[in-house]
Amino acid sequence: MDEIFIMKGKNSIGYTICLLVLLSFPCFGKQEVEPNDTFYQPNFVLNGETVTGKLDQSGDMDWYKVNTEGNSSIEINLSLTNPKKVTFPFNLSAWKVLIYDPIGNLVDEEIVDLVQDEIIVERAIEKGDYLVAIKSEGYASDEEYNLSINKEIIEEPLYSDFSGVWDTGTGYYISVHQTLDEVIFAILYGNFQSWDVQYGVVKENTVNTTTLSGAVSIEFNVKMTTPNTLEAIQVSCEPITEECAFPDGHKFEAVRILH
Repeated sequence: MDEIFIMKGKNSIGYTICLLVLLSFPCFGKQEVEPNDTFYQPNFVLNGETVTGKLDQSGDMDWYKVNTEGNSSIEINLSLTNPKKVTFPFNLSAWKVLIYDPIGNLVDEEIVDLVQDEIIVERAIEKGDYLVAIKSEGYASDEEYNLSINKEIIEEPLYSDFSGVWDTGTGYYISVHQTLDEVIFAILYGNFQSWDVQYGVVKENTVNTTTLSGAVSIEFNVKMTTPNTLEAIQVSCEPITEECAFPDGHKFEAVRILH
């Protein structure tokens, strides 16, 4: 299971606003629609929308559904409408939050006390509808809660396996061998005869080259822009001679043809 973590924090401003309107109508957002007590009867929740609900008795469950595009995070914010009313442990339920992926697998199960706001973040790998269930266990409860679900796309780190043969589109190729902390670039002509060798140190998705054999020393920053696209930017070329054919800042691109 992918990493899941919990953060807790007070939200005194939020419950103060709810308290002002509690006597006339529910807190800002929308009210849950019953029946939503089973896996097959969830209320649909829009991204960032707040829903006010209530667990009426021990064992009661409220189900909600949120759509994801995959490769995203689901942040579930759960809090009591009127937290000052709660006196631990006598009228406080043991509440549970359950998260199911689009094919019905239980991917997270967290017990919450709601003395403080609970924020649960779950990595959503699959594309489709995730289900979130709020369940009361241990004690009966008539406490109103506020639920919101926020989605955020996770930016994956770019691919960093540089190994392979790269076509620069300029009549020569680059053969790359990557070890744990170093990358060796062998520049080849079309007949695959070795020309020069360049070394680099790996830092995350970027390689900073250090030396190039020959009459000049050229420094490049090399990175992967896609799993099969290499981009190199010339940082410097010294000493400046006719062999320094490109100005500093020039961008080179190559496509992997062998891995």
